[in-house]
Amino acid sequence: MLETLKKSVKALIKVINKSKVSKKSLNKYFAYFNQEDSIKFVFPSPSVPWGYLFQRPQQLALALSRLGHKVIYSVEGEYRIIPDRKVIGLRNMNNNLYLYNDYAAGKHLKSLNKVVIWRYWANQYNYLREDNMNNVTIYDWVDDIGVYHYNELENYFHNKMVMESDIVITTAEDIYIKAQEIRKDVLLLPNACDYEHFSNPIPIEWKELDNICNNYDVIIGYYGAIADWFDFEIIKHCSEANPSWLFLIVGQAYPDILVKNNIDKYKNIVIWDRVEYNKLPYLLSKFHIAMIPFKVNEITQATSPVKIYEYMAGGKPIVSTNMKEVSKLGTALIACDKYEFNEKLHKALTLANDVTHISFLKETAQNHSWVERARVVLEELEKRGLV
Repeated sequence: MLETLKKSVKALIKVINKSKVSKKSLNKYFAYFNQEDSIKFVFPSPSVPWGYLFQRPQQLALALSRLGHKVIYSVEGEYRIIPDRKVIGLRNMNNNLYLYNDYAAGKHLKSLNKVVIWRYWANQYNYLREDNMNNVTIYDWVDDIGVYHYNELENYFHNKMVMESDIVITTAEDIYIKAQEIRKDVLLLPNACDYEHFSNPIPIEWKELDNICNNYDVIIGYYGAIADWFDFEIIKHCSEANPSWLFLIVGQAYPDILVKNNIDKYKNIVIWDRVEYNKLPYLLSKFHIAMIPFKVNEITQATSPVKIYEYMAGGKPIVSTNMKEVSKLGTALIACDKYEFNEKLHKALTLANDVTHISFLKETAQNHSWVERARVVLEELEKRGLV
């Protein structure tokens, strides 16, 4: 009977993705979902869009699905991002992972039996909170809350989730210490990487990238958010000291940040908008050195940068400012000011073809995979008798 149900579910998903959301249709699918022995995870909305800055929430959802567990990742139609805006009902991404949007704040998920709700934003607090008291809740405290500019209500939700969730996870030691002031059973689970994705980049057609790289002796690269904590004074100093080097910065810039820093006058600093996740390995392969030039403050000291793990997987020498979560890995050259940053860039360049150093970076990255991070949480769920 289960095999017959599986076949009907596959046909149903195709229909759901092309039609209006039907509670009756979804319930047929969830009947199959409920018969599965695997742990069932729901990543709530509002969410980080699946097709935007493929980071911790999406990576952990994918890792859990690769370990054989059913995962529903909620998305929202108002984002003009593919595939999010095209999801109506369910969209199958692999054997166990589904994007989901019922255009009703997840209310159709009530028919699911016990699930693990993986929250990571304060405004996800009420998602399925009272719909099934057998549900297990995880709160993944990802960044210092100063990043989010929470209002009074959102701060309240954040504190409630720290106190009430079955498991609280933190990404960085500074956040871990803050969480332990509220409860002692907190997990420290730093970020990680998809090693296979970054370690062997597949060449792609990207003429703009190839052409600009051919015009410079050395490529110093960065990808990620270009926010208030990005230290442009370091980049401007290093670009002036090395006019034959290209400083290629790829990512979405916060409003006015480029104008405010007068970047246009620096010809060897090039800023590109963010690119798709699938392009990042090839982009990284073009760097001679990868950098993390962040200001050191309360927010960045509580940051576990995903990119350092990806940089390591790509075998690129890394120069960073002195952030705790970067320094503790022992894989980056650390600089405390713009002068030292320039010195460390020159030292890193001598390591760009150092087989021993490259092997060290890659081996370290292999020990920090998203699948291994997911396994830690699965073990904790079992140890606490929650699943």
